[in-house]
Amino acid sequence: MRSNNLMFLFLLLISVNIFPQKFPIVVHPYREFDFTSVGYTQNGNRVYLATVPDGHIYELNLLSPTRLIDRFRLHQEDKVGECAGSLIYIEDRDQLVVGTTWGRNIYLFNNVDEKINQTEILPDERINIPWYEEISYLLYPQRSGNYIYWGCYHGKSGDPAKIVEFNLTNHKVKVIHFPLVKANYTYATELIDDILFIGTETGKILKFDTRKRKVMDEVIDLKVNSLVFSMSTDGENLYAMIKSLPDPMFKIENPTEENYRLIRISGNYSYSRMVPFDGYLYLDSRKYNIEENRIEYVKRTYQPYKMFGKVKIGNQQLILGVTPGGYESTDEIGIKEFRIINPRDETTGRIVVRDVKSSSVGAKLQSLAPGPDGKLYLSTYWIGFMYSFQKPDILTVLTDNGKLVHAQADVILPFKEYMLFGCYGGEFPAKLRILNTTQNSWRTLELSIPEEINRIHSRITSLAVDETTDRIFIGSGEKALNKMTPDAVLAEMRLHSEEEISHLKPIKYNAQTLHNPIRFVALAYSAPFLYGISYNRKKEVTFFQMSVVNPDSIQIREMGEIHRKWSWKLRPNTILPDGEKLLVGLGHQLFMYNLNAFNINSPVTTLNFEGEDNLIVSILKDERYYYICFDKRFEVYNKELELVKKVQLPNQKDEIVSLAKLDEYIYAITKLGLLYRFEKQF
Repeated sequence: MRSNNLMFLFLLLISVNIFPQKFPIVVHPYREFDFTSVGYTQNGNRVYLATVPDGHIYELNLLSPTRLIDRFRLHQEDKVGECAGSLIYIEDRDQLVVGTTWGRNIYLFNNVDEKINQTEILPDERINIPWYEEISYLLYPQRSGNYIYWGCYHGKSGDPAKIVEFNLTNHKVKVIHFPLVKANYTYATELIDDILFIGTETGKILKFDTRKRKVMDEVIDLKVNSLVFSMSTDGENLYAMIKSLPDPMFKIENPTEENYRLIRISGNYSYSRMVPFDGYLYLDSRKYNIEENRIEYVKRTYQPYKMFGKVKIGNQQLILGVTPGGYESTDEIGIKEFRIINPRDETTGRIVVRDVKSSSVGAKLQSLAPGPDGKLYLSTYWIGFMYSFQKPDILTVLTDNGKLVHAQADVILPFKEYMLFGCYGGEFPAKLRILNTTQNSWRTLELSIPEEINRIHSRITSLAVDETTDRIFIGSGEKALNKMTPDAVLAEMRLHSEEEISHLKPIKYNAQTLHNPIRFVALAYSAPFLYGISYNRKKEVTFFQMSVVNPDSIQIREMGEIHRKWSWKLRPNTILPDGEKLLVGLGHQLFMYNLNAFNINSPVTTLNFEGEDNLIVSILKDERYYYICFDKRFEVYNKELELVKKVQLPNQKDEIVSLAKLDEYIYAITKLGLLYRFEKQF
């Protein structure tokens, strides 16, 4: 059977003109550890570490910390996307319980100690969380008796906050709602006696009585509209860290009572995780003196390391620190550094571990574009490295003055001798990174609008260029759909020369006309108009034509509400100007317009593609053909939009993320971290 499958794959590769010799290639320089939630747990002298994006769980032996062992995995290597985001080891049951990131499952690994010499262990059981709750990932597990409680993220905007309860005996799952507070995140958790405290992104801390298994009426209100990033306790008081500055730390006295007392801790420090140790709460470069109620500076060798958690070696409690992210040089790709810290004698133990690479599944790829220097440029999601690719098979991680460019680019666009990377900024403003390919030099522009100092635009989602005037148009947006999602910004800048980048200038569009967009999905420029796709909190999609000279001069076409799955797949390269023509791909429809007689409601040609797998991902062109990319294939059309050929993706369990044309080849990147090359023989 296996030989028949291999023969079928070989014939398929030949039929679609893929180069099978060294293609597809895998894109992943290393595995990133997931510190978004509690991506670690301890079993004796072994620490289990979760990775993204492929569902691996590594083992680090604290007594001989020289390498990582690829111990557990959530699924076979032909799948990507569901990760082990939160772990908890149940010692009395010898059981590893795993909550997923970007999934709705809880996985169980039983008899863990019996499998100490095994690797690549698959789960013994998978427990599914009800789909209608729209829970995407599980955070910060806490055990109380026979139950494990998880914080979570759910995608239902305006719904009550939720937590997930898991019964260790019968493996039943219950989603518990908190009607007093509407929130998408129940992020950090902490347990004092039988009371579970749950932080939200609204600055409110919920209470749940684990003995009675009942939602409590009291809510601790920090009186700030900010995510409760971390919580800790000294056994009596509760401490909360919010994700904003200044003075992000709070002390809550009598937290289990209705008449709690709130104290804000002032001092020169940044928000971080809090690790309790010997009368202090250790932060990244400070410590909080619990008895004296003040922040203290600590000058120690582990200062550049982020506090990760507390581990126990024998009878000794120690702190585990980790590199905060980013690597100093390309020589360090695949290396991760930890610190075992003993604050009592100020000693640290340096743990340097080399990554274990997989042969088939790589980083989750995000963007792809051809460069003016004959190279392809790629970016990964979450892990955030960017690469250049040069045939036949040379994949290089991009560097800036010898340091790796550690950034996630949602959109990549060539512009003359430059490559433009629209980069995600997290809780910081997004950045436009500009690479001069002839000089291999970088410049960076922060998406910070002076008139909007209270808003952070953290994601550049679309780019367009006007090569005549050297203008770059920038659209922002977010993937999250909730009341805290900021309205999208539309801006422009001029790239005057290699020495100077002008200040960013917002384009004052009419938000009501565009139905208050929260994301500009795609942009394209054809003088004197800017064409774009946007959507709003109601998931309503709008296609528009706007004059950049007079933004009030605008035509819009409402596309109606899209399914949530579509909103995640809407890509920045789905508008394509081609001389007098304009191609627009939306969902399963393709529109062709005449730019000389443009009427937004009257396309010259419309193609309809039915079915869930027929969502348009990207559109390319060359002198003779258009290439329309879908989830698992791309289709070749002539300039009259007549079908020439369909080209299937060899692995139907995979999905195409984006296409790019370079020389005589079509390149495709996929969700499994693969880069395919198709020869143009049509």
